[in-house]
Parts: sequence; structure tokens; C-alpha cells
Amino acid sequence: MIPLPKRLPILDEISKSNQIIKYGFTGHVINNYELGLLSKYFHMQGHKDKTIYNMIIDFCKNEDEYFNPVIYQNMINKSIRKSKMYKLKSGTMNIPVYVSEIEKIKKLPHKLYRILFTMIVLARLQKFSTARIKEIKRKSHAYYLNMDFNFVLYFAGFSHPTEKESNRIKYELDGIRGFIETNLFSDKSFKLNFADDKGKHFMVITDINNITSFIQYFCVECGKEIVKSKKHDFCIECYKTYLNKIKLESKKRLVKNGES
Repeated sequence: MIPLPKRLPILDEISKSNQIIKYGFTGHVINNYELGLLSKYFHMQGHKDKTIYNMIIDFCKNEDEYFNPVIYQNMINKSIRKSKMYKLKSGTMNIPVYVSEIEKIKKLPHKLYRILFTMIVLARLQKFSTARIKEIKRKSHAYYLNMDFNFVLYFAGFSHPTEKESNRIKYELDGIRGFIETNLFSDKSFKLNFADDKGKHFMVITDINNITSFIQYFCVECGKEIVKSKKHDFCIECYKTYLNKIKLESKKRLVKNGES
């Protein structure tokens, strides 16, 4: 079993910012990440740099009566500078998944399909919600997901996968099937080779905290839309055909073993 770090990636930074304002920093200890969220949150409300600085100072003083602004001055100023570059991620963003993407992956075993579906949603969230506030002309339609693969499995609904299982799934998606491509210099960065943001939307994800609840499953044989089954990945008709095939192969083995 792979233990997950205490802090999972935050998919809804706006809700997290509101939580910090209401309850304070995690463990009531100032840290770069949450300080950055506060800066972006105050900047999003239209406050100027000096006002944000003073608001953060007041907030920190309420957190710690012995807070010394001089010690944290550089950290606060750095977080304010960055707050003008990137947006906060929102859990209620409308994130599209395209028909062309689903067509490429819908006949995969449901376990792999669920992982790839989750990966494209997370990658699109990262690409657009952390895009620079000053729009930059995108030269590439490529999608990358920068996240520990064990976090990916967590968001795809896998509870406590073993390291062996995690590596096997990653190898199948990358080395065997080629749907993803692991960065040579970081095993926490993946290029999604099946991503395609052109054409019609298949669906729009409106709740980033419940990605798997939006997944529509398909028969791995004929590609027809189906209701997810706990027993198999087929539609009713293809499952009957599959069972008949298994029975026929079993009979052939019995005949062959009897002859030998």
C-alpha cells in the first residue's frame, strides 16, 4: 500500500482560501503555499499590492500575537508578486471533455478508461485555471499533467493502490498503449497523447471534486453506452457472447486434454 502525503493537491483553491480566512493557516503555521492562496484571493477581489500586504500582516497578527512582519516581509512580497500572474483554481469551473478524446479511449478496460478520463480533466484544469492572468498566445494544443501518479489514482477513485499496481498501470498506459508519455526528467509529469481540444464537447465537468461521478462508461467490445457493472465491462449482448466464447474455449480444452 502506498501512503499518500498529508497534503493532497488542492483542486478548489477558492474554497481553500475561504477556509484559511475562516479557520487560519493549517496548524496555525504560516507556509508559502497558503500565503500564496491568500495573496491571489485578495488580488482577485481587486485590492492593490499595498492593501494586500497590510491585509496579510493583519491576518498573520491575528494568527500569532508574536508575529514579526520583518521576518516574513520577503515571503509576503514574493507571494503578492506571484498573485498577479496566476488565477485561483475553482471547483465549479466548466471543464470540457471532447468527443474525439472519448472515442480514443472508450473501449479500454474501465479501470484504464477511468484513469485517463480523470487525467484529461485534471490536465485541463491545470492548463486553464493556472494560466497567466495576462493572456499568452498558446503555440501548442498539447496537454500535460503535473502530478504524482498516486494522486491521479486517488482522484480516479482508487483506494490505497500498491506500488506494484501503480507502476503496472502507468507502464500499460505509457509503455504499452502509448496514451500517456512520462517526462524523462520527472516521473510526476505526463504528456497526454490522446488529448484533443477540437470539435464537439462530449460533456462538461462542473464539479472538480467529483470527477468520477461524471464518467459515462462504454462496452469495451462494441462501444455502446452502458451502465457501469461491477462484474464486467461489456453491454448485455456482448457479455453473453463473451460467456459463450469462454464456454466454447473451455470445452475445446477439455476435449484436447481428454485426447492427450
